[in-house]
Amino acid sequence: MIELGRKFPGVIFPALGFHPERFEHREDDASAVLEMIARASVALDLPLILHTPHARAGEALAIIREAGVTRAVFHWHKSDEQTTRAIINAGYFISLSPEVAYRPRDQDLARMLPSNRILVETDGPWPYGGQFAGRLTEPAMIKEVVAAVAHLRCTTFEEIAESTTANARALFRIG
Repeated sequence: MIELGRKFPGVIFPALGFHPERFEHREDDASAVLEMIARASVALDLPLILHTPHARAGEALAIIREAGVTRAVFHWHKSDEQTTRAIINAGYFISLSPEVAYRPRDQDLARMLPSNRILVETDGPWPYGGQFAGRLTEPAMIKEVVAAVAHLRCTTFEEIAESTTANARALFRIG
């Protein structure tokens, strides 16, 4: 990822970490990742990208608030309304996946989130249903995610594209 970021600066912004369902990682592995980031001359004042769907979101929220984390996104978010509102009230972002185009739970989420807290994602290579069934999950799907969010919020594609881009720039301090 770091090499791709160097090859395509301003286009690819690497994110490094561990999948929460991979339990073989140890403290030494976390140290190695931090060393890679430091060697790549990337500042360590970075936001967290949290994969904490469902009930885990509340636990993660408590942990990062206690730790004083100021910038984070709850990606592939699938939690209840109360936890979702607490995440938003704490100033964090929530990312919507392609499921927003066909899954009622995600559609409700898209309608309730304030526009200044929404990000969009594909979470590839995760396979999706609906209009995405049988397709390779790739960044090009973002246009369809934005279109679905715009439709659900009764606004324009351009408005959602602009707000989610501004949100990503703010979270990741891009440009």
